[in-house]
Amino acid sequence: MERSMHSLAQKSRKRIVDILICLLGKKSYESITVSELCRKAQVDRRTFYRNFRNKEDVMEFHISALKEEYLSFLNRLEKRNIRSMAESQFVFWKKHLPFLTSLQNRSSLSGLLLQTSNEFIPTVYLQYHNDLPSHFEYKARFVIGGFVNILLYWIETGAKEEPEEIAEIAAELFDEDNPYWTGYVQKQR
Repeated sequence: MERSMHSLAQKSRKRIVDILICLLGKKSYESITVSELCRKAQVDRRTFYRNFRNKEDVMEFHISALKEEYLSFLNRLEKRNIRSMAESQFVFWKKHLPFLTSLQNRSSLSGLLLQTSNEFIPTVYLQYHNDLPSHFEYKARFVIGGFVNILLYWIETGAKEEPEEIAEIAAELFDEDNPYWTGYVQKQR
């Protein structure tokens, strides 16, 4: 009995999250109400409030699930370098393009991605290292800002390139011998 109740709660949460994502493609986050979520998900308000405190909680639940999914995805990577990490980002987000696109069209996707990444990246780093290095936050935010901007541009332009292509572009930026950097350094002298 407990297992079936747990399964029912999971199905209700999933329906509510799916409806929120669907509605985000049509209207602003601010205009979506709990009543509308319940009606479209075909759950009563009591069911909603057993699972979530408010619509912000629904979004946080979904983002938390995405974080867990990404961590699992990262843990399956055989090789961890800039290129493979960049590629994993774009492969992962390509699967969730409808969610990102709906947020990009109706909300502040860049703010959400920056905030979520800034909170999440130290957790990822600590999965593979004992502690955070000196000035980690500055370094991480520099890299995160770049990745978020590349991701946003990729979405804005229709996500035409394959994740491997975008990963190659991103990885080149970390190569000191890249003509972009060497040309810049030479001009400074």
